[in-house]
Amino acid sequence: MVYVAFLRGINVGGNNIMRMEEVRACIDALGYGPVSTYIQSGNIVFCSRSKRPSYVADRIRGALKERFGYEGSVAIRSLTEMRAVVKGAPKAFTDSSDALRCDVLYVLPGLTVKRAMEQLPCHPDVDRIWNGNGVVYYARKDALASKSRLSRVTQMPLYQHLTIRNWRTTNKVLDLMEAADC
Repeated sequence: MVYVAFLRGINVGGNNIMRMEEVRACIDALGYGPVSTYIQSGNIVFCSRSKRPSYVADRIRGALKERFGYEGSVAIRSLTEMRAVVKGAPKAFTDSSDALRCDVLYVLPGLTVKRAMEQLPCHPDVDRIWNGNGVVYYARKDALASKSRLSRVTQMPLYQHLTIRNWRTTNKVLDLMEAADC
């Protein structure tokens, strides 16, 4: 199985600082090689024989806690799930226009997509949200991005059950997963 682990809240604002080379070595030591990462925000692509994502997440979380003292969330998605995230994106995400800033909010255990949709703040003239399979798609007009309410999410209890990746990162992670040599 090819998986991605999205680490929540690393290398942001001076918190949970982890070098990706060390993270790759830590995950590889669990037997989940080959391991690749994308940028410094905790996007880890790896292979595992386990078909139980919760088991894989628990092992990774434990190894990261032991090695780095990391106590954040680890969101695991399979290759099949990531294909569905990209394929299920609203047309606004796949349009080649640069008029929108698009993000994928990955829903973690303890929250449902439905509940996230009910709680997410949206500026009616700027923000749009769509539900997906285990994700919420969030787009905001680029020209009015400073008025978007997405940044308010970080102050809400809801935020503890989300990890956010922009659309470009989501696609790049899928590309890495498709290229994984398991």
